[in-house]
Amino acid sequence: MKFIHIADVHANKNRIKPCLSALKQIRDFIFTNSKSKKDAPPLLIAGDFWDATITNTENSGFTQYIDIMGEIAALTEVFMVAGTPSHDVASSLKVFKPLGIHLFEEPGIEHMDGYTIYAIPEPRKSNYIVSSQHELNERILQDLRNSIDIFKSIKEQKRNPINILMYHGEVTGSIYQNGVKVQETSYAMPGVWLKELDMDYIALGHIHLDQQIESVGHCYYAGSVAPIDFGEQHNAGFNLIDIEVDE
Repeated sequence: MKFIHIADVHANKNRIKPCLSALKQIRDFIFTNSKSKKDAPPLLIAGDFWDATITNTENSGFTQYIDIMGEIAALTEVFMVAGTPSHDVASSLKVFKPLGIHLFEEPGIEHMDGYTIYAIPEPRKSNYIVSSQHELNERILQDLRNSIDIFKSIKEQKRNPINILMYHGEVTGSIYQNGVKVQETSYAMPGVWLKELDMDYIALGHIHLDQQIESVGHCYYAGSVAPIDFGEQHNAGFNLIDIEVDE
């Protein structure tokens, strides 16, 4: 079974042309490579669809973004996880719900026919009342650990043929666009936790450089769908995943 993984669209009024171009290419790929919605590759959007608050005005591109996502959702199942709070601001993804898009603004699970999607949005610091940065990091890591443990238990019970995790955030061992390696500090998700889940694929978002987290396995950042600024030199695009199911 095939899936498409993208992240970090960062749609706003200043990026209408590159964002729409990328989304239209995805729409056209799905249309060309599927006969019906049932056999179309589901689209995984691993956070930061929006760049910030966007208004519904003629020049903002808002209607165009909604329209293209509606066209994609008519062709295939779409799963979207909330990203960085300053980008996917609170409740901003709810505009996609009427399109039938599966939204994860909190950790959650969606069981589909033949596959299960597990999702963890980027933690929102505003949800925590703490006295220090250290306590904040500890609280967030504990909540991430709890989500991992719950997912492990449900995965073992459900035993769906294909299991995919979506996560928006830093993972230890990954590399930023500037070449700096993510350290085991702050509340970066430990790669060893993701490895424990034994997922068929892990779709990451947040870091704009496409890469595999080799210590985990089938765990990838798709990178931004188009370079966000002149400092980003990676080849933007999307990941096409083909997961074979043992008969």
